[in-house]
Amino acid sequence: MLKSAAGGLYLARDAVQRALSPRADGSVPRALDLGTGSGKWAVDMAKEFPHAEVVGLDLAPVNPSSKAPPNCRFILGDCNTCLDDPSYESGFDMIQARCIVNGVLDYRKLLRDVWKALKPGGVFFSIEGHLGCFDEHHRPLVVQDEGDPEYSWQHKLVTLAGEAIVARNDQYRYLDDVPTWLKDMGDAWEDFGERPLWIPIGAWDKSSPELVFQGESMRQNCLIFTESVQPMLLLRGHPKESVEKWAQNARKELEELPLRQWSKYGAVWAVKRKGG
Repeated sequence: MLKSAAGGLYLARDAVQRALSPRADGSVPRALDLGTGSGKWAVDMAKEFPHAEVVGLDLAPVNPSSKAPPNCRFILGDCNTCLDDPSYESGFDMIQARCIVNGVLDYRKLLRDVWKALKPGGVFFSIEGHLGCFDEHHRPLVVQDEGDPEYSWQHKLVTLAGEAIVARNDQYRYLDDVPTWLKDMGDAWEDFGERPLWIPIGAWDKSSPELVFQGESMRQNCLIFTESVQPMLLLRGHPKESVEKWAQNARKELEELPLRQWSKYGAVWAVKRKGG
């Protein structure tokens, strides 16, 4: 879904392809995927760049759904601490951090660590989702009274989940600050860009096959979310009857799609200054 929304495995296409291009001296370009999860991105990158080494790092063992090519490997590690290891310094030509903020203790420190781990000319690429839903004009939804014509049960669930997540890890509060933090690093980066990725919740936007695919994929993810979020809300002290009602109504909303809603992801990339 995110691959479709981003138009490929990564943004800043020219910078990434330049960073991971074959070397005349025979040295091997290296890419690191922080919080690799299923490992799919790492496997796909290894296939696209067979001359490069792609490393997926995660706290849990990775069992990719497809066989990893020989230039792809997975290691156990914590992105909060492993990048401090001197062996990582200037060790990679590309580093991705996609949807990992829930496990990051200090995002500003992570950015500094990523910069140290990149080679000059190396590319950092990040995508993180926003906690909330947006109307058909990309405006943030506001929490309304139940029963209002534009009331969104999905937005209510996401908002309550966001409160629970922020209470556990306040880094979510600062996602919008990541581009500013990168800029605040001064001349550390020679190129920088950011872009919102808008994904419909449900296949209601028929303007392109890509949006239909993205919307249905997001709808399925949201249906799973209505179940997975319930224990979190119960731990926050919400009554069981209320949580079940909210989830049931959100499922109904996702099945009938009475509202046109969007989800938003923020994508940002930066290229380490040569000589940095």
